[in-house]
Amino acid sequence: MRMRWWLALALSPVLLAFAFGMVVFAKGQGVLHHRYALPPRAALPAGSATQGAHLAVIYGCTDCHGDDLRGRPYPHPDPFQEVNSANLTLKTKTYSDADFARAIREGLTPEGFSVEFMPSNAFVHMSDTEVAAIVAYVRTRPAGGTDKAEWRPGWKGYWQLATGKFPPGQVFMADARAKTPRDVGPATAEGRHLASVACSECHGNDLTGQKGGRPGAPPDLAVAGAYDPGDFHRLLKTGVAAGGRQVGMMSAVAKKRFSHLTDDEVEAIRIYLVARANAPAA
Repeated sequence: MRMRWWLALALSPVLLAFAFGMVVFAKGQGVLHHRYALPPRAALPAGSATQGAHLAVIYGCTDCHGDDLRGRPYPHPDPFQEVNSANLTLKTKTYSDADFARAIREGLTPEGFSVEFMPSNAFVHMSDTEVAAIVAYVRTRPAGGTDKAEWRPGWKGYWQLATGKFPPGQVFMADARAKTPRDVGPATAEGRHLASVACSECHGNDLTGQKGGRPGAPPDLAVAGAYDPGDFHRLLKTGVAAGGRQVGMMSAVAKKRFSHLTDDEVEAIRIYLVARANAPAA
């Protein structure tokens, strides 16, 4: 029996919406499961787990993956419905040192998928020694906990993936490799490197801040040139800025991560940022 014309008319929007939804889903899945070419495996030196424990804190590994490195849910996963940082203690059972190195610095899984929500664009200039130390530390942690899915998109997530509003992490890697903080001489090399890894997640790979004029956006770190040395050390060690001020995310990050920097590391960063701020225009 032929479908009545009115029933066909009523079902048309439903069928169109279903077809549109399937296209969005398929395109979003294609973005999530796109395979990228894997770079050659890097041979890492022997790593110091003691150094790795320090780096895991100041570079934010424990901030995202938890103090026990067993992963935890992100409190604000938008546009996804659920996002969980990876359980690194379970990754040790299947990841080689080279796999960890690629995930950290290249943002790629062993299968060639983009590692989302991992700030590899900030870690791209991490040294072999630092990566080896972090991996050595991860391997000392007791394995346990659950291996939760790292993300669950939902329709909003699929829509943003399909339309390019939520680009995969690999989109940012080429620019991250090309940009580095300005080199102002070998005397400030240590501070430059520390800042390039510890500060670039918020302030950009060249430390010139986030553009766009959004109130409270991380600024160009040239502002550090005007800081009194005592105020600079207090900010990084306690999160309290000059005048006893709390400065948003910087205060939170300082308390969680930078408070574990040694005094010498804080001073190296300060000396570099002051030299950078006062260097003649290139």
